[in-house]
Amino acid sequence: MSHLSLEKFGCNGESISMDARWTQWKRALFIYLEASFIDKDVKKRASLLHFGGLDLQDVFYNIPGANVEPTEGEDVFEIAISKLDAYFGAK
Repeated sequence: MSHLSLEKFGCNGESISMDARWTQWKRALFIYLEASFIDKDVKKRASLLHFGGLDLQDVFYNIPGANVEPTEGEDVFEIAISKLDAYFGAK
């Protein structure tokens, strides 16, 4: 499955359509993760940041509380998605 790919997320553009674009890109990421059998939260977060691209990484690392260390009982991927959802205004 290593031949699968995903377009980078375009963080730039009209903020009005940002939530819709984020929701669409996130759906594609979830499909990719499932098709690639990536199920560990740390690897999911790494895939999110890798495929999201440098602009998304800049956003992520500047959101307070988004980049948490893996600990027992906390899902670092779900935390990352939640913080990015709030940032991009996803519903």
